[in-house]
Amino acid sequence: MISESLRAIVSQKLVPAIDGNRRVPVLEILLVNIAVSNLIREERVFQLRSVMQTGRNLGMCLFDDSLAELVRAGTVSKDVARRHCDDPKVLG
Repeated sequence: MISESLRAIVSQKLVPAIDGNRRVPVLEILLVNIAVSNLIREERVFQLRSVMQTGRNLGMCLFDDSLAELVRAGTVSKDVARRHCDDPKVLG
């Protein structure tokens, strides 16, 4: 039932900005399409990460991608990003 009614999931973490005075959101976005609905219905949610990686052009985003972008923009330090990411290799 949830696989048919769910449209998107947006998660966020707040991490310290490089200036130390504020926190900035790190986002993870899953947009539900037919592939995602099928994975949920078949209880194969462990494969959603892979769908999110291939769905970047659709607007999907992993926390690690969001962190890498914040590091490239000079908003978050690499040390902070490493503490919050799943795969430090994404940060370069």
